[in-house]
Amino acid sequence: MPGSGGGTVTPIAPGAGSGTSLALPYPHTLLSLPKYAKILGISPVHFATAYATTVFPSGSSCNDIWYKYSWQGSDRVAKEDLAFLIQNAEEEIANYLGWWPAPRWIEGEEHRYDRPYDRTMYAYGYNVRYQMKSMQTKFAKIVAVGRRAVTLQGTATTVGGSLAYSDEDGDGFAETATVTVATALTDANAIKVYFANRDGQQAWEIRPPRTRTITGGNYVATFDSWLFIDPDLYEAYPDADGANYPISIETTANYVTSVDVYYEYTDNINSTAVTFYWENDPDCVFCDGNGCEVCNKTTQDGCLQERDATHGVLALYPATYDEDNALWERASWTQGREPDSMKLWYYAGDKSLWDTTAGAIDPLPNYFATAIAYIATARLERPLCSCANVASLAAQLREDLTLSENGRGHFVGPDLLNCPFGTHRGEYMAWQRIKHFVRDKQLGYAII
Repeated sequence: MPGSGGGTVTPIAPGAGSGTSLALPYPHTLLSLPKYAKILGISPVHFATAYATTVFPSGSSCNDIWYKYSWQGSDRVAKEDLAFLIQNAEEEIANYLGWWPAPRWIEGEEHRYDRPYDRTMYAYGYNVRYQMKSMQTKFAKIVAVGRRAVTLQGTATTVGGSLAYSDEDGDGFAETATVTVATALTDANAIKVYFANRDGQQAWEIRPPRTRTITGGNYVATFDSWLFIDPDLYEAYPDADGANYPISIETTANYVTSVDVYYEYTDNINSTAVTFYWENDPDCVFCDGNGCEVCNKTTQDGCLQERDATHGVLALYPATYDEDNALWERASWTQGREPDSMKLWYYAGDKSLWDTTAGAIDPLPNYFATAIAYIATARLERPLCSCANVASLAAQLREDLTLSENGRGHFVGPDLLNCPFGTHRGEYMAWQRIKHFVRDKQLGYAII
């Protein structure tokens, strides 16, 4: 059986993940873990901590099983380790460019409310054109303002036939999972599939799908079936031989029996896109013994309007939500003066390379996905696996180009030393891919 812990490894029995779930999600990243495995050339089933003797036999030349946690296989990197490295790489790229390589929701971004010295020109929230003041977000390429929201479209179940595992090519292995739910929506890319009973949290999204369409009032999506392995099975403890059990996917009993399907969108109507904050005045001596609340800030809701979405410039409005008309109405500052600070919620990132008309289903293009994978792999401190092709690529990406050893050295030029991500080959190769986008880097603006 696959594995490297010694002894005979027995696959997890069907239904071992039933009962109360103890599973924890991976950190949410733009680059999904299955897509990382594809870029590195890793077996998708073995990467899923699984095997099948028919099409993914344990006796193949490269059968290393990947584990969720490093303590489950201490001689190699774990998928959770990869997820954190991918997350860090994405954040560094976003901070370097000033925008994310694919859209993502920014939550509660904090800013000081600008108050120029000349209050006669910039006062009470207005600029010199008598428009509302604007500010620049941390990340550019704004897609929409507001908070992430989800609406349940339905739950697909194996009992009802809306979740089906099938053998499409007749090899005896059910390699395809199909999810079907009724919907009145028309944009299939806005509908996502999640493990059930997780309230549509991003970290529990099942991705990437092979296809997703809306036909005849039904949302239909197909996936690789091993993406539907019961999450509880990944939490198994090592056995007496020190190896975690590989999961058999020759039976669909190790797959989940239900998934939730949600419509995911940016809500700027029923949720607040900006909250303004005031420090309370320190005048408790005038409170006549009744006391004053000084440790908590006074807040007021508001709304945002894109003034320059490309460069992340938003206009700021104090506003009150009118439930009867379902819209935000202009309001005055509740404290009689401009706020001291604010928090913003918005959806931002590059969409220029996401061509949904061509059938693209992943908002993160392969160009940036490869750069992220290169940086994450370059920073690994343990081997990925013993597979020769994967190990060779990983070793190449992890090589520090500033080191000379065993009679081998590299020419170290200023271009390498100026690489913002590091001097490993993978970090440098990623920079070569993305540094040309710096011309689109977010610029600094005064209040406009």
